[in-house]
Amino acid sequence: MRTWTTIVGCALGSLVAVLPAVRASDAGHFRRVTLTEIRQLVIDEIDSRGSQQRSLPLEDDIELPLAVPIRATTVLRVSSVCWDADAGRARIRIECVRAGDCLPFLAYVRTGSNAYAPSCRPQSLARSPQLSTPILLRAGERATALLRAAGLRMTLQVTCLEQGSAGDVIRVRGQEGRVFRARIVSQSLVEATME
Repeated sequence: MRTWTTIVGCALGSLVAVLPAVRASDAGHFRRVTLTEIRQLVIDEIDSRGSQQRSLPLEDDIELPLAVPIRATTVLRVSSVCWDADAGRARIRIECVRAGDCLPFLAYVRTGSNAYAPSCRPQSLARSPQLSTPILLRAGERATALLRAAGLRMTLQVTCLEQGSAGDVIRVRGQEGRVFRARIVSQSLVEATME
């Protein structure tokens, strides 16, 4: 038993002694991305798009929100560029040419105009009439309400106070005047929701 403890202790001692050396050797292989590199990537991207933009960004116009560590031999590229109108800046997604050398990251270029790219916001999709769900019940229409509670099932006639499609929860009024919410199941059938 003592021998086993001695072996484990020696192995752990050797591992602890080796770890700082491994970390130190890895540290020499990594470096931080510089604003100069980002500026050159942006200029190359502008040139590749054939832009007539002549006021090229300065290093002071570039924001790199965090220190990005990359391998010493890493080659970077711009993967996408879009314009953030609210912030008045271009958002640039940068990644390593060789996968695994770094995680993709964002850089920003402050500029007065949208000279770099389309908007970062997705275009709102217009809802086409054929894709919209049909209205099954309208305000003022009569429907049958299905009530379920404690093993009992009961139906009653109600008047819809709101319009809706299948699955919508609307307000309905019973014949006695009580208003409650019900989910539309189908044409003229609703199911009461117990709140």
